[in-house]
Amino acid sequence: MSNTALMIPFALVFSVEVINCINGKTSKNRVFNVGLLSLVFPGLFLTFMYYPVFLQGITGYAGPIPIQFIIGMGIVSKYGYHIEVLEW
Repeated sequence: MSNTALMIPFALVFSVEVINCINGKTSKNRVFNVGLLSLVFPGLFLTFMYYPVFLQGITGYAGPIPIQFIIGMGIVSKYGYHIEVLEW
């Protein structure tokens, strides 16, 4: 199984939450939390998977690239659901 295939479910959940936030079904805070989890869990898994390689002295980054998180949060901040406060 490819390393990328392990990250697809987390990326899909984050994408669905971004769409739900734009439609007003969820909050920006929840999208942020889901986005962080979509980076942390695959990153931890891939780090443990490459742990024997790291023990040999070979260093590198084994984790997801956060470009989807950055772009998704940018979309949410620009087009996300805004609660209007009505003055009485």
